Amino acid sequence: MKKLIVTAILLLLAIPARAGDAPPPFQLQDLEGNVVKLSDYLGKNVIYLDFWATFCKPCLRELPYIDEYYKEFKDRGFIVFAINADTAADVSRVRSFVQARRLSLPVLLDKDSKVLETYNSTRGMPYGVLINSDGKIAQIFDGYKKGDELLLKQAIEKLLAPPAPLGGAPSDAISSEGAAS
Repeated sequence: MKKLIVTAILLLLAIPARAGDAPPPFQLQDLEGNVVKLSDYLGKNVIYLDFWATFCKPCLRELPYIDEYYKEFKDRGFIVFAINADTAADVSRVRSFVQARRLSLPVLLDKDSKVLETYNSTRGMPYGVLINSDGKIAQIFDGYKKGDELLLKQAIEKLLAPPAPLGGAPSDAISSEGAAS
């Protein structure tokens, strides 16, 4: 019985994060050694967690789009954490990679891939988690193929869009008083 309970607990821990869930908390260091806590941003910003590695070719094709979206939307409350899953021995390679490509998005180091595994037990990359401003996972992006970047941009824009007014006519509606009879 004890084995069964332990097995059930381990299986529950291996369930990846899903849309509608609160994202698992983490804290990681950025390239400058500063500690970044996800909890400091939850419920305030739209957040994209991008799990990637320098050895992952699809990650490298996707990363420039994510950097572009970060630059485009950061003034509207959009935050990206590009969570690198290279080993601790490869930190200098990650730093060189980021500098050579002039990436402006924040890069966090998941040197033992524990955070990646918490979000995605298969550890497949690229793996993206879009979190809404209520602090819940809105959408998961598993893998990358050409065109996925457009789906990501649409999802970001939807989450950043101002809420529609409740009741009443939209502000740009034409009044019936000015219409010709």
